[in-house]
Amino acid sequence: MKRTLEKKNINVRVEIAKKALKSYERIPEPERTQVRQGILNLRQDQHPPRSTRLINSEFYRIRSGSWRIIYHIEQDKDLVLVIQIKRRNEKTYKDI
Repeated sequence: MKRTLEKKNINVRVEIAKKALKSYERIPEPERTQVRQGILNLRQDQHPPRSTRLINSEFYRIRSGSWRIIYHIEQDKDLVLVIQIKRRNEKTYKDI
């Protein structure tokens, strides 16, 4: 007998830190729309395909084109906190 694991469809609250919001506002369209969709999708799936936990960290990241959305999951509060949105380069993960 085979068991299947179902994902819980629990909507969580997504908050964006001030620093991340400033970065978001500077993203040109249509990339901003793509990043916004990535953030909104975190409400239903906090571990989307290709999300990665950062090494030696409690943070995760998802890719959205050339942008990286770095976030933290607070499960006890049903909250995803987006802490940074950065264009991918060699310095993207230095300050985390």
